Amino acid sequence: FFNPYSEGIAALVRERLAAVGKVTIIDVHSFPVNHSAYELHKTDARPELCIGTDIFHTPATLLELTREAMRPATPTGDIENDQPFKGCYVPLDQYGSNAAVQAVMLEIRRDPDFLDDPQLLAYVQSLWLPLVQAARRRGEIGPELDAAFSWELFLVRDRGVNAFALPGGFSGVYLGLLA
Repeated sequence: FFNPYSEGIAALVRERLAAVGKVTIIDVHSFPVNHSAYELHKTDARPELCIGTDIFHTPATLLELTREAMRPATPTGDIENDQPFKGCYVPLDQYGSNAAVQAVMLEIRRDPDFLDDPQLLAYVQSLWLPLVQAARRRGEIGPELDAAFSWELFLVRDRGVNAFALPGGFSGVYLGLLA
């Protein structure tokens, strides 16, 4: 399972390096509110967002831009570097040798404030999907962009009037927008 993935990512990174001379990898995961049995450092912080870094592949400017871009997606602004998880994904053939390959890992805490309500999500998607389809028809979302993003919504149990976008085409909608 891992080998086809890692080979595919490595090939894609080499292709983009040949085309544009640099690559930024943003690897996105989630973690639970409570520590899991496999975690080695059970005393590490459990922020809303962990930004995993590498001393060679995560320059200070990329880290600061990532923090700035992700701040609106964290209701409390609770962002930590390398806690509870450290590092980021870089193909082995580039690791530690090619500074043109930059990377960060985003670990988003799976918070009980995220709402799993299929009926409410279906309602919000009934508003969202026609907007995405209209953008496709107008040519604002071309095939390459469409394939690169998921265009998925999730609900946040918060009375605030807010929404936010995450890398990869995921968007969070606060319940306050629906009240």
